[in-house]
Amino acid sequence: MAIVAPWTEGTFRSSLGSDFDKIVGVAPVPYLKKPASLQYSWFMGVMNQSTHKQAAWDFLRWFALEQQEETGTTRYGDFLAKNISVIPSRREDQVNSGPLLATPFKKVFLEGLPLSVAEPNVLQSVKIGDALMSEIQSTWTGLKTPTQAAHDACTQIDKLLIERQARP
Repeated sequence: MAIVAPWTEGTFRSSLGSDFDKIVGVAPVPYLKKPASLQYSWFMGVMNQSTHKQAAWDFLRWFALEQQEETGTTRYGDFLAKNISVIPSRREDQVNSGPLLATPFKKVFLEGLPLSVAEPNVLQSVKIGDALMSEIQSTWTGLKTPTQAAHDACTQIDKLLIERQARP
């Protein structure tokens, strides 16, 4: 069993070939009290120092906001669904992507979207994730009790958040 993101379908398909549909099954993530999963996001922006700021914003609007008449999708939604097998963020792109998202593999992910929770947009998220994973691994390897690892993770994460607040 593995808990994976929807874009892993392509990797599994190329690794397993014609056996993919015989071997791979997808189910919602198990839960104790309330079902939920994590939403992911893709951020785009234009640097304030860009020498071509207006052109960059024009491109992003064309790419990510303009709905194409023939498909009802954005170019960005098409890129995500066709090229990297990602479920696009915009509902219109999800609904209008047709067979690209209609695979049994992606069906479970799409059905779970109403139960999903957005990941906080925190500047230190990578460091926080690293600290948390390090402490989880310390329990798996028997170096710490779950209680001690949770305490140490909280201490490290609090320090990261406080350091960020102290900066101007």
